Amino acid sequence: MTQIKDVVRKIRIAIHDEDCINYDDRDVLNVINAGLRVIRRTIAEIQPELIMDTTAGILKAGEDLITLRHIPLKIIELTAGDKVLSSTKDFASKKVRSNFDKIFGNATHIYSQYDAKIFDEKPLEETTFHHIQNRSAVGRPRRFYRVGMKNLKVHPKPEKETAYTLRTVDDIEELKFHDSLPLMKEFEDFLIEYASTRLALSNEYDMQQEQQVLANIHAQITQILMPPPAGVIVKGYW
Repeated sequence: MTQIKDVVRKIRIAIHDEDCINYDDRDVLNVINAGLRVIRRTIAEIQPELIMDTTAGILKAGEDLITLRHIPLKIIELTAGDKVLSSTKDFASKKVRSNFDKIFGNATHIYSQYDAKIFDEKPLEETTFHHIQNRSAVGRPRRFYRVGMKNLKVHPKPEKETAYTLRTVDDIEELKFHDSLPLMKEFEDFLIEYASTRLALSNEYDMQQEQQVLANIHAQITQILMPPPAGVIVKGYW
């Protein structure tokens, strides 16, 4: 991936400011972060799978709260299920099982055995808190809703062990100069185009011109990512 400092250099070449006379690095970096958010929002709208994060876990009986590590920009799908399709026994550290060294002073992790289960998960319907009527209901989860920025609740409350898989587009932190650009090369060109135009318009700001740039970038990303229409089989009359 391209380093941010290299992106800054390309933008300075485009706006003829290689000597850092008109803009300092902080100004350029702020515009890069703004452009990155624009591009990510467009990707999340058209094909979010490209920037999707997946989180899996297990809810114990009576647990209905899922705590997220990051604030999600978009929740693509949450699946859950309590039906076990298969269960196999596995070992946390197979080397220890046949290790004949003395226990005292041995730094090897303690051997343990656990059940590896595969659950039948089905998509849950997204709703909101005020649409939940019987909030004390218990059973197989069928819906979920957000509770604050980093929490989800499933409903009804699981009556037994339930696996879940969450697919989201997470919010990102501001990029720093030592970071790498989290985009493919094709989208890097869009970011440089946005940043160069935005900086060039900063002295004589024109909202109409910026909107035109954003519309052009959105159209180009759409052309790249938009999947072809599904095939349709039409039967004849005879």
